[in-house]
Amino acid sequence: MACHDAGVTTAVATCGTSFGEDHVKILRRMLLGRTNQGGRVVFTFDGDKAGHKAAVRAFAEEHGFTSETYVAVQSDGLDPCDLRFQHGPQAVADLVDGAVRLYEFMIRNVMEGYDLSSPEGRMAALDAAAPIVASIRDEGVRRNYGASLDRWTGIMDEALVQRRVAQHMRAGAARGGDRRPRAESRPVPTPDAGEAPYDLRDPSVQRERQALKIAVQFPGLARGFDEFTDEDFTVPQHRAVRALIAQHGGVAAAHDPQVWVNDLREAAPNDAQRDFLTRLAVEPVEFYGELDGHYATQMLGTIRTHSINRRVANLKSELARLEGTSQVEEEQRVFTELMRLQQVKRALKESEQG
Repeated sequence: MACHDAGVTTAVATCGTSFGEDHVKILRRMLLGRTNQGGRVVFTFDGDKAGHKAAVRAFAEEHGFTSETYVAVQSDGLDPCDLRFQHGPQAVADLVDGAVRLYEFMIRNVMEGYDLSSPEGRMAALDAAAPIVASIRDEGVRRNYGASLDRWTGIMDEALVQRRVAQHMRAGAARGGDRRPRAESRPVPTPDAGEAPYDLRDPSVQRERQALKIAVQFPGLARGFDEFTDEDFTVPQHRAVRALIAQHGGVAAAHDPQVWVNDLREAAPNDAQRDFLTRLAVEPVEFYGELDGHYATQMLGTIRTHSINRRVANLKSELARLEGTSQVEEEQRVFTELMRLQQVKRALKESEQG
């Protein structure tokens, strides 16, 4: 009734029953002949948990429609009737006009449970939403949603997203057999890795390990190391060593290299970290020529540059995710931080050249 009062005269209600296959059959008969003339179905569920569950049920029946399917959900949770009472008929008409496609609604709904400001959160959101994209039968539409998913998560690597979607498609096609997606190649843990993955083939891990060996074996050459933070290292093992060095006053407090190494080993909280420190203390520092302050400074500068590059990439992903949303202040904050890091990067490059 609220929709009809707002000029949406094709509105019907399920009268309290769950939307199901029988409703699909009725709607298909009503829409017969309209599929090539802009015919569409718009679901107007409540904005609460029950409404979201109803949307999931509608999504399960989506394949039964030949028309495009949309969802219109009021952000403050009002149903069309309450919306009409509180804001008038035009608000109801605007709600229907602003409906989003059902697939987009489901994908964004799933993504809401993840922290898209971190790489880990973005990848988790991708794995949660990829099965929805994989369920789309039309290849062209599926690829378009894959591209949108890349943008909405802020991953900014469409090829990666499309591969993950394809994995879920293969898993769905293998019903009755092994439904697990094919595993990506994973890092092989090393003895000093503890429980976290540690891939010595990773260039970032190699660079950071080199810098840590300099800080442990030649603390006098590691000028600038004490300015590092956890953000500058990509794996927890390296962050743990950096924190341990900081707790002992940093490399600036190391006067005798041999005593320095022993102090660090004795302060290690467990055998795994103690063993890791021992490896850092005895492994040769890989370099060409004579190890000196210039090389050490160059190595530490490389760590800082790559750290800034990672943060810049994350901020750019965050900007892409916020684009077109109503979070204007957050978008401005991210943009300001991005500009600051770009300036730091330029200053670092100029100092290296000088």
